[in-house]
This record gives sequence, structure tokens and C-alpha cells, in this order.
Amino acid sequence: MSFRVVLVFQAFVCVFIYSLSPSSSAASGEGQTAKRVYEEVVVTARKREERLQDLPGSAAALNSDFIEDIGGINDLRDLTDQIVGVTINETQGSLLSEPSIRGAGQARNRAAVSATGLYRNGAYFATNSLGGKNFARFDTYDVERVEVLRGPQGALYGRNALGGAMNVISAKPDLEDFDVRFGLQFGELDRRAGDVRVNLPISESFAARAAIVVDDRDDGYFKDSKGNILDTESYQAFRLALRWQPSDKIDINYVFDTQDEEMLDTVYIVKEHLAVTGSEFNSLIDSPSKTQNDVFNHNLTIDLDTAGGTFSSVSNYREREIYDLSDADYFFPSAFFAFGFNRQQAQKVDNEIFFQEVRYVADGSERFNWLVGADYYTQDNVERVSNYRGVLGLPADAGVWGNAQDRVVDLGIDSWAAYASAEYKFDTVPFSLSAEVRYAVDEVGGRVLTDRVRLAQPETDITAAPKKFKNLPWGVTASYAFEDGLGDAIRDAMVYAKVASAYRHGGLNLSAGSPGLDKYVAVLTYDEEDSLTYELGFKSTLAGGLTFNFAAFKTVYDNFLNTTSNGCPDQCQYIDLAGNGLGFNPDGSRIEVDALGNPGVELPTAFFIDNVGGAEAWGMEAELAWVMGFDNGAFLNIRGGWSKQLGEVTELAADVDPTSAFIIGKRLPYM
Repeated sequence: MSFRVVLVFQAFVCVFIYSLSPSSSAASGEGQTAKRVYEEVVVTARKREERLQDLPGSAAALNSDFIEDIGGINDLRDLTDQIVGVTINETQGSLLSEPSIRGAGQARNRAAVSATGLYRNGAYFATNSLGGKNFARFDTYDVERVEVLRGPQGALYGRNALGGAMNVISAKPDLEDFDVRFGLQFGELDRRAGDVRVNLPISESFAARAAIVVDDRDDGYFKDSKGNILDTESYQAFRLALRWQPSDKIDINYVFDTQDEEMLDTVYIVKEHLAVTGSEFNSLIDSPSKTQNDVFNHNLTIDLDTAGGTFSSVSNYREREIYDLSDADYFFPSAFFAFGFNRQQAQKVDNEIFFQEVRYVADGSERFNWLVGADYYTQDNVERVSNYRGVLGLPADAGVWGNAQDRVVDLGIDSWAAYASAEYKFDTVPFSLSAEVRYAVDEVGGRVLTDRVRLAQPETDITAAPKKFKNLPWGVTASYAFEDGLGDAIRDAMVYAKVASAYRHGGLNLSAGSPGLDKYVAVLTYDEEDSLTYELGFKSTLAGGLTFNFAAFKTVYDNFLNTTSNGCPDQCQYIDLAGNGLGFNPDGSRIEVDALGNPGVELPTAFFIDNVGGAEAWGMEAELAWVMGFDNGAFLNIRGGWSKQLGEVTELAADVDPTSAFIIGKRLPYM
């Protein structure tokens, strides 16, 4: 029986992890090192197993040993910190944070689905709803492997993988070893956390793996204007994984997990409010605020080896319920706060996703490999947003500062696709040529029902008939392997060139704006975005086990999706107390007072997603990894990376507000 103890120290926190791993003997130093050699990581990036260094494309992978040694991956930030070329924007709340690969996904509006394909155990689960653009906390717990593919993956991975794809693979039950691991954390602000993982072989062909995670904090950093603690946390999660291998030809894995999380998603600090609050850690929030994030996930994978290849099936059902209650008094100057201004918002999301994929990977030969597959994805999303803006003690329709609004968005997506891939390796030269293609149909439709207290349209009920988007993304890759290396310093090397297309399907905005009063109409639906990417790369293994990889790319976007606005407040009509637009003067300026001389109230700005034109992105990325082992079993793992990414708008659509969207030549954000 072997014992492994890992101590992780952080500021004010001590993490202790103790594991029991029965085995015939303790692993030798050589074995420990071999498990961690970067070049030997096996991935399924092209839907079949191969060494990461043999993959002719820009990719990265974190294996279970590395993940365990850094103390695990607790969230999306931990994941993106380990991989070059992947960023995360956290200017909004955690439920709106999303990964960005090579700058794809610049549309910082949650009405648009992420431009990075998000997968858990091979199943796609990204949505355009609140919390649907990133991994839930339990998704990154007890992970066997993380694979990140940089560059378009439209042919094999399909919808919305313009910048790349991320696949988090959960640890499978071990059929041989009984294993128990637990961790405890204690910290400031009444922080208490712990987790227990148990791997239980039940028979030679059946095993179970279970885990419980608890993380609570009863104190916090931030207080509201009444002295109440804002940022307490409560998190509980449970996972059960089952594995059945009735023979060496069949491998069936089922995973169920659920999480219950309650927190304050965002605390806003505004310098202008310091005179009122007295401290940057005190917020103008004076009403109950909280975020509830509950997720349920079922995943079933079946791998069946046949005489000619492997048949695989991936089934996944995911349900996510989010409730977010926020007091947004921070939005207005402190003078409004002194008058008792009150602004609140409640959002509730119910999201259900079902994903099914089947594929057949042929055993092939030394020179020819191929696979075919098909998948189906359906999403049903209902979101309700309730806003109240007014002065305490006065009715919302009194015409003072704001209005009340209730909006329900019902969105449905049905997608199906068939894909194929083939690779041919020439006999006389170490040259390979691969191609992949997908035929995809995405059908999107929905309804937006808006009730307003005091606008010209007190109620709007707009239905978007289901709209089909048909696509044929493809990719072609040529690679040349230097079989004898490039001298003594470079043991093996490969160069590759790739051209690939991808798409992000059209969708439904969360608001229809204020029809009839907008200078630039807030569109309810938007069309798909397309991209074409050119990439050159070099991958090598140097003497001493050091790996060095480099890639350069250029991407051209058509019908580029980005956040724009309806032109308010600079170009929209003022409205009177009855909600009627006052119109414009002959010179084009806005009429600012009504017939009785009462000043008009400015129409609020509506932000929405639209196809704003064209754009280009380009960049380079380099990474290296080196593992040095010692005779006593210790090892040193060094990883480094560098990335440079740029982009700009090249074309602007005619119906886009030039004051709110990017102008031609404007640099793309988050690159």
C-alpha cells in the first residue's frame, strides 16, 4: 500500500490532502517522471486517441497528474491560467465570465452564445443564457484530463467553435484500486471547505466513484449601507460515477452530479459613492441581493470495440436553474441615493439541454485513418427579467427618473449535424494530409414578451418564427514530420499548415428595445457569423525532454457579431410623462419639452447583439514544457507560454449605430 501526502500552503490558508492508493509497490522515481512527460499526453482532440505532439494543430492538455499536483482546478480561472492563448474576461459577474480563445467571442453580451465550444465529457452544453457561457464549479472537479483546441473546430466539433474548443473530462472509476482522498481548508472570514472522494471497485468489471464537496464562508469583505455582510458563500456538490466493463470490448461510464451554490455574484464599487458610504468596501446596496446557481447533469458514454473500429455514444442531459436578485443603486450618482433612489433587478433562468452524439472510428492502417459521426442538440431556455427603477414612496408611473419593466424570453434551439474526417500518410515521404467536413442545421426561434409601466408601448409581444441556419464547415491540414529530427538538439519535429472554417449560429436577443422610438432599431434576431482561418505551426521535442510548439494564425470574420445599441441616449427621442415620443426638430435635433413646457424624459439605451460587419484577427502563440525527474521520485515541472493577438474591424454594416459600435480600424477587444 502506498501513501501520498501533499501539503499546499496559501496566505492564511492551509490545505491538507491525504490519499490512500493500494498498489503492489510504491512508484519509483522513474515511473513518477514518466507519467508526467508532457509529450506523452494522449488526447482525443480529433475524436480518436493520439499523442498531443502528433496532433497537427495548436492544442494543449492538462493530465490528471499535473492537475492533482497543482491542487486541482476549482474554476474557469484556474483552467485558463494554465494554458497560453486562452483568456477570461471578468469585468462582469462570474455568471457572465466566459473563456476567449484567439479573441473569438468579443460580443460581450450574454444574448450571444460563446464563440468557444464548451464540452464536458464530450458533450456540448454552452448556451446564451445567464451562466451558460462557462463551466459550472463542479465541472472542473476531480478531472482526468482537460483538452483545449486553439483555432476553428467547426468541422469536428460543430456549432460556435470559432476560436476553439475546451473539453473537460471527469475522472473515471478505477476497476482495480480502492482509493480514499479527503481535503480540508480553513481560512479567514469564517471560511470552511472540505471534500471527500472514494473510488470503490465492486467487482472485476464494475466500479463506483463518489465525491462530496462543501465550501462555506459566513463572513465577507463587503457591507451594504446598513452594515449587512454581502458576500457570504454556500456551496454543496455531489457526484456519483459508475463504470461497467463486462469485457475488454465494452466500456460504459455514467456520471451524475449536482451542485447547489448561493453567493453574491457581483459587488460594484463606484468612487463617486465614497462620500456616502465612507469606504470602498461599503456598497450602496440596501436591499436583499443574492445569486442561486443550481446545476444537474447526467452523462452516459459507451465505447464498443468491433472488428473494424470503435463505436462510441455520448448522451448528456443538463439542467441549470439560476436566480439572481440585485440592487443596482450603484449605477446612479450619490445624489440620487440621498433622495432615496431605488433600482432593483431580479432574473430567473430555467435551462434544459439534451445532447446526443454517435461516431465510428475505424482502426484504419498505418497510412489511412477515417471516422464518421452525427450529433443532435436541443435547448429550451426560459428567462424572466424584472426591473424596478423609481423613487421610494412614489409609484413607478409617476414620471420621476425611471420605470418598471417585466420581460420574459422563451428561446428554443434544435440542431443536428453529420461529420466525417480522414487522414492519409504518404508512403515514400513523411507527409500527411487530412480533411474534415460537417453538414449542420441549426433551428432557432423564440418569443420576447415585455410589459412596461410607462412607455409608448406598455406591452410588446414579439415572436420570432423558427429560423434555420445551414452550414458546411470544413478543414484541410497538411503536415510534414522530420523522422530523424533536426540534429542532436531536436529529436523530432513537425511542421503543419491548416485552413479551416467555422460558424456561430444566429440567435435571439433578450430585448426588442423600444419599437418606434429607436434611432437604430434594436433587432430581435441576428444572423450567423462565419470565419475562415489560416494557420502555420511547428511542434518539436528537444533534447532532455523539453517540448517547444509555435503557431501563427489569421482569421477573417464575416457578419461579425458584437454588441451595439439603439443610438440612445444621444440620438433617440425624448418621451413625455405619458410615454409618447416628442420627435425631432426640422434640423434633426431632438425636441426636449412637451407642448406644456414639461421637460421630456430620455429614453434608456438598449444594448443588443447584431451583425455589425467584418473583422480580422491575427496572432502568434508559443509554449514549452520540461519535466526533470530525480532518483528519489521528486520531479520539477516547468511550463511556459507566450501569446500575441491583435484584430480590427474591417467593415461596418449600414444599419449599425456608428457612435456605439466599433468604427473601421478599431482594435478588437480582449485580444
